[in-house]
Amino acid sequence: MPLAHLCDPVNVVKQLRVPADRTLVAYLCVGYPIDESTVPELERVGWQSQGSQCRKVLKR
Repeated sequence: MPLAHLCDPVNVVKQLRVPADRTLVAYLCVGYPIDESTVPELERVGWQSQGSQCRKVLKR
């Protein structure tokens, strides 16, 4: 399950009206993407490249 876009946790807690005794652990996307792609979104928008090490497959 992919993490949602990087966001300000303080703002997310405020917008979702999270009770003060709770802690935000993760903000996850649930569902199907509008557009399917084999290239990660952060790489497509030029924010971050996966790099060659992430593309290696380890077989045992």
